[in-house]
Amino acid sequence: MIYIIDIETTGLNGYLKGDQILEVGIAGIICGMPTMIYESIVAPERPEELTGHEWVFENTSLTLE
Repeated sequence: MIYIIDIETTGLNGYLKGDQILEVGIAGIICGMPTMIYESIVAPERPEELTGHEWVFENTSLTLE
């Protein structure tokens, strides 16, 4: 089995430069078929810093709400 971990963040600059984790997902390839194993929205540590104009909001279906 192969596992794929996907982490949605507000950008690619890292935590120390203000980016935050917003969603975590784990998928598995079982007998050649992709299977969703886990998905969770993560509450940002510093929600007051989010504007809704971060890359993840403009390029995915995630919303600030």
